[in-house]
Formats: sequence, C-alpha cells, structure tokens
Amino acid sequence: MKNDEKKVVFFENINISFYKTCVSYLNNGYIVYFFKIDNSFLTKSPIRNNLDNRKLINISELSFDYSLFTKAAFFSHKNLDSVFERYLTSPLIRYVSNLYDSSKVVDVYRKELMGVLNTVYTMELKINAIIENSVEVVIFCPVNNYCLHSSEFSLLSGKVHVKAFNNRSVLLTRLQSKMKNIVLLFYPFYILFNKVKPLPSKKKDVKEIRIGLNANLPGFFGFNHHYIGYIIDEIYGLPKSEVLFIDETFEAQNSVDFRKYGYMHTDFRNKRERISKTFASKIISEFIPVWLFCLRRAYKEEDFIIKSTRIILVDYIKWNMFLDSYSIEKHITVLLPDNISKTLLLEKKGVKTFYIYPDNYAGDYHIAQDDSLPNSVFYIFMHVNHAIIFGNKVERFFNVNRNSINHYHKVGVLASQKVRELKEGLIDSDLFPINKKKELPEKIVAVFDTSFVDYGPLKVKDGIKFGEDILYLLQDFPEIGVIFKEKKFLSETPELAPIYEQLEKHERCYVVRKSKEEIHFSYEVIASADLVISAAYTSTTAEALASRTKAVYYDVAGTDIDEKYYFNSFPNLVAHNYSDLKRLVNYWLYEVDIKQFNNFLETYVKGEIDPYLDCKAIDRLHQILKN
Repeated sequence: MKNDEKKVVFFENINISFYKTCVSYLNNGYIVYFFKIDNSFLTKSPIRNNLDNRKLINISELSFDYSLFTKAAFFSHKNLDSVFERYLTSPLIRYVSNLYDSSKVVDVYRKELMGVLNTVYTMELKINAIIENSVEVVIFCPVNNYCLHSSEFSLLSGKVHVKAFNNRSVLLTRLQSKMKNIVLLFYPFYILFNKVKPLPSKKKDVKEIRIGLNANLPGFFGFNHHYIGYIIDEIYGLPKSEVLFIDETFEAQNSVDFRKYGYMHTDFRNKRERISKTFASKIISEFIPVWLFCLRRAYKEEDFIIKSTRIILVDYIKWNMFLDSYSIEKHITVLLPDNISKTLLLEKKGVKTFYIYPDNYAGDYHIAQDDSLPNSVFYIFMHVNHAIIFGNKVERFFNVNRNSINHYHKVGVLASQKVRELKEGLIDSDLFPINKKKELPEKIVAVFDTSFVDYGPLKVKDGIKFGEDILYLLQDFPEIGVIFKEKKFLSETPELAPIYEQLEKHERCYVVRKSKEEIHFSYEVIASADLVISAAYTSTTAEALASRTKAVYYDVAGTDIDEKYYFNSFPNLVAHNYSDLKRLVNYWLYEVDIKQFNNFLETYVKGEIDPYLDCKAIDRLHQILKN
C-alpha cells in the first residue's frame, strides 16, 4: 500500500476527546486516517467535507493482504509471555487463583491479553502498510494501550511517533471506561439474584443427568442444528432423555425451541433454582471476600485484568450454582471453546469435559509456512479432558496454539457418515433428489462458497469472480448440472447478489440459499454430487473426500501458489485460476477411475483429514460419549 503525502496522522478513534485535535491536523494539511469514528461527528462539516475530498480516510474501508492478520497473530503469540510478566504480580490474579485453588486460571488472563495484543498488532501493521512509501511525518494517536504502542514490543515502523494524550477530556473518557468495567464486576450478583429461589429449610435432591450439552452456538435450532444430530440419536446414539441443554446465551427464543423439540434444559436467567446452605455458606465465606478485594483494587488495574477477573468470578457463581443443582457425568461443548474457569470448576467436581470440533479448519491453510508455528488467537488456552476431532492436521493445530487437551479422539469427519446414510437411504432429505427440481443433468457438481470479506483471505471481489467462474464452467461443460450452496446470508455480502442471481437463473444450476426458514446442510448437497468444488479452504471438500466423493479446492484469488501452502502438497486438489479449475474438473470427472481415486485417498487424505475413511465417524463419537 502506497501513500505519497508528506504528513499523515492516525487516530484510533475520533471521539469527543480527539475531535478537535483531528480538525486541527486537517487544517494544518495532514492526511488523517482513522480506525473508528463516533457517528455523531459524521454529519459535522469538517468531517463530511474531508471524507468527500479524501483528506480523511476510514481505514475499515481499505483492503489489506491476509498475511497482515496472520503476522499479527504470530507476534501476539511470540510476545505474550514477555508482556504478561508485567502483570503476573497483580493481586487480583493471586486472589482469584486462590479462590479456584488452581494456577491454571491464570490462562484466562493470558487469553484476554492475547486478544489485546492481536488488536494492537493488527492496528500497527495496517499503519505500517499505509505508510510504506514516501511519508515523512507520521503521528499515531491511540486511545488505549499507549504503553504497548511505545514499548519494545511494538511493531510500528520507526517513522511513527506515538503521541500521548492526557488532557482532561481523554482522562475522563478513560475513567468512564474503567468505571464501566468495575461496575460490571457486580454481574455475578445479578445472575445470583435472578437465578436463586429463597433458601428452603431442606435442600431438594440434586438432579442426576448423564450429559450436559452447552447450547452456546448461534442458530442452534437453525443452521447449526445438525450438530445436535451428531450427538443425540434415539436409536444409535444418546437419547434426549439423557441430555440436559445448558443455555448460556440469555436468548428467550431458546426456551421456546427446547420445549418444542422436547429437550430438557436449564439457563442462567429464567429458570430459578433453590441452592443449598452449603453453597450459600461458600458464597459468604469464600466468594464475597475475594470479590470485595477485587472491587477495591480494580481501579489500579488494566482493563483486560478487570475483564478477565469478571469472567472468572461470573463463572464461579454460575457453575458452582449449576453443580449445586445438577450432577452430570460429562459436559460437551461444540465448536466454540469454553472459558477455562468454567472447565476447571467442572473438572474439580469430577465432570469429564468434552470439546467436539466438527470442522477441518486449522488456521494456516492460507499461510506459506509449516504448521509448527502458532496462528490462532481464538482456539487457544483450552483446558479440556477430551477433544473429538477429525484427523492429524487438526490435532497439530490445537497442540501448537497453547491448548491443554488430555486426550484426542480422532473419529474422522462427522458429516461423511450423514453422506453415506443419505446415499444408502437410511435417512431422508427433501434436498436429496435435487436434480429433479430443476431437471438437472445426471452428472452433478456441487459448489460451496465461503465467507468473502475484505478482512479475510478471500475478498468480496473474489466472491464475484468465484460466481463468474462457475458460470464459465457451466458453459464449458454443457453436460453437467451445478448445485450451488451459499455459506452466509446474502444480506451480509449484498455485493454478491447480482452474480448469485445469474447463477439462480441458469437452467442447469440450482442455488441452495442460506435461509432461516428452509435449512439444508452441506452433507445433503454432497450426497447428490459426482464432484465437489469448494472455495479455498472451507471444510466441505474435506467432508466430500472423507465420504469418498471426488473434490477440489478453488483458490479463486490465485494467491496460494507456493509449495509451502498445506493443500498444495495434495496432487490435483487445488486450482489457482480458471484454467486450473477447468482442467481439474475434467481430470476428476473423466480421467480418474475409482482405483486411482481410492489410492489418492489412502495416500493423502487418510490420517491427515480422516483416519478411517469408512463414513462411521458419528458411530465412534457415540461410542466415546456412551463409555
């Protein structure tokens, strides 16, 4: 990214504390970049006029190479321990560690700091990219984390002068932010008073349940409902009478859906429980003294310390209260990691914790490096007894990103069993005879897009090209039909609407829309296909290969050329341009026989993506959960 201006200033946030300073720089001939701006200032003439003449530039509207984000994650991991040493002596950390009787709870603070570092480094690397050429005077005005931006851990170019602001308005804004975080320390009591019934003279019996299932996923009864189907199966798996859904989302609709489907459930807002005198005594003698100490000391602490402390104290109330009313053998979380403080409390009570990761995402597919380097700032610091995963690749991903998992169970790709069961007629789908809905040809190519966003590896423009190239494919292969399944609601990326409408109108293409009303899953589409094409590197190609369906990836941006990119080591799997895509479609549809395809699966897919390739992953999952 280039900039030929002589004087540039960057603002983290143009708010009431920085508005006048911003206008002053504009009046003095500076080009002003900003990461955020309060909406109230957008109508003011100095802002509106300079936005129009490009003297004031919104960084969120700029596109950056994806390697910038992976570099930020790498340096967040690299510098985390050194930066965290500054905070290890915090009395809040010491007190909550004593409350939990575990030093492992410190990882809650590390995880929160990782997020801070990633935000700081992403911001700094964007500034470096913008000023790469020709800028002589560069000023950066951060709202937060001045010490990090000006420390030896900063990634900012030497051209950048970090300017501290300590005027009354800035100090007042910081104080308000601090007070907000301190007030939120009262949140554990909000939960307690909303959840607890008056103390009885005698504690009722604890409810014994085999499985507690965390209902934390968005769309749990919609586009993510298939994850429930992997776990609950009245015939082959766990009957719903043995599963308690634990709702942490506070979404009122969930209670309606639980009752609709006949699931047992509890939550931390609506369903009141009586607590034991033992638990009440524990709150008074153990929790309240620690909470009061943290409340008194919080004003001296960094915001991430206060926020982490709140997470830990909230979990202490929630899960001790839960365990006072319920006895569960196993606790399951799907896809989204649990708080460390939560799993520590569950394990202390003898509950076996399970994390099910029904995905093949491993963070580094768009990075030209080996997978021994950490690359995630989300799937980090998990503490669980058991992880249910696909294959070796995902295991390495979790191991390198600071997770503490006692046992890995590599069961294979869960969706592959659904594909097999559909093909064998063991389960039904109204989407399965899809080719009859539009009189598609006998030979079907299933196409899966991905999240096309300008902060990701595949941009919106790549999404448009992806759609255009599928239309070219229909033109070049008149004997095929296409089933095109979109991943995101089209309203999230309206720029794709015109090309998707063209696909929808094509006589040999059926578009499976993402809809809240009519929900279909990837395995339903794969079961209809002779070949699968996935935008790089969404998990649907892994699902297809594990179900012994031919599949390729399409690197539509053409950026992942180097041999160091993981999937480039799989021969004839990744197309980097339309010519590649055309060649691979022809190769897999017409040139490769079943023996050659099976040899490819055994050589490259087995172990790495799926250890078995027998389409029985859900059976293995059920066996593990039953034992």
